[in-house]
Amino acid sequence: MSKERYDSPAGDDFKKDILQCLIRKYQRRAANHNQTNRRIAMSPKELYRDYHENNSDISVKERLNQAADELECQRMITIERLKYSDEIRKIYLREDTVSSIYELLEREYGVTPRDFLKGKVQLMMDAYSHGDRKTNSKTILNYYSKTLRRQMENPSYEIDPAHIEANLKMLAFLESNKEEIYTREASMLVYGDSKWFQENNYDEICNIIRGALGLPEKDGEPKDGILDEFHLMPNEQDIFIRGQWKIKWHDTEIDTAGLKGGISLSSADIADIKRVSIEAPALMTIENHTSFQRMKAAGVAYMYLGGFASRFQLAFLKKVIADNPRITYMHFGDIDAGGFWIHRQLCEAAGKDFQMYQMGIEQLADKRFASCLKPLTDNDMARLRPFAEMEPYRETVSYMLEHNVKLEQEIISYFLYK
Repeated sequence: MSKERYDSPAGDDFKKDILQCLIRKYQRRAANHNQTNRRIAMSPKELYRDYHENNSDISVKERLNQAADELECQRMITIERLKYSDEIRKIYLREDTVSSIYELLEREYGVTPRDFLKGKVQLMMDAYSHGDRKTNSKTILNYYSKTLRRQMENPSYEIDPAHIEANLKMLAFLESNKEEIYTREASMLVYGDSKWFQENNYDEICNIIRGALGLPEKDGEPKDGILDEFHLMPNEQDIFIRGQWKIKWHDTEIDTAGLKGGISLSSADIADIKRVSIEAPALMTIENHTSFQRMKAAGVAYMYLGGFASRFQLAFLKKVIADNPRITYMHFGDIDAGGFWIHRQLCEAAGKDFQMYQMGIEQLADKRFASCLKPLTDNDMARLRPFAEMEPYRETVSYMLEHNVKLEQEIISYFLYK
């Protein structure tokens, strides 16, 4: 199958594509407040990348040329052609006809003019943003509305009324919500679809709320932790444990010592636990699932994290620590920036120092793992630097930066229990 021959999302509808391309450039220039006499221009290669190539598709070039000719006849653009050729070198916007271009885009292609979209959004914001001034009940909605007004003053900002309305609906729901509710239930109530919220604007809503409340996300903190403030709960999570555990509820007790694969606990059951007994001298949290499955040292109880500890995992760990204060606590993760951030968040949030297990220079220098070492990216280096003068990471991080290496934990656990 041949590759896509031109980049235009609308395929052969080159009149629309030419006008939209030029208008976007016009709006970007206006947004930057550029005072210049330079004309707004585009190359035909921006719509059909093979336009000037010898193997280009003649039929596609002819359709693009015809569209440009029609727009020039309508006095919306001017065309500069290659010398002694019908090929187009540049297409220029006639800025005195911008209003006519907007009208044509709306009339023939359903592309609504920007001023109309701004008015439509303004009516939405007015409908959602009138809260009780005494209780300041619409703090987040008002913050979002002010942000939108500022963004819409920028001509390069693409106004999407449907998406904006979806945000307004969820923010209004959250500010009025007083009951404990799961994320997917909220999505059903607001959008009629259990997955829509998480698949479309979940992170954006979290960012809006954090901006409104002045609570930026800390490194290592779950972005959606802010939703606790509005009684919104993630779907119940499973907590995986293995080894020598005894967990007691009111009338039930579970002993996991004889279970090779361990068990999973529902986060819904954590609050009702009466006592957790670790029947081993140490507990180890593990970052990745493969290593959790592989590890099997005697005298160690294991718990799978899967990355940064969630609030449910932390609630469970705090109960474990309170009931088992004298055992050793360890953490096993990747030897990289993410692994160190996960360890640091775990220690701070759980209120306990977890020893780092197999996460040091010895593992990075082990010849068995040499083929699995990876170079550091620029982002890795930036995220590692805060640890360069911080115990217990300092020496390992210095080695990593000096030798340009990082290592995933799965190869270490493989060789430990091969």
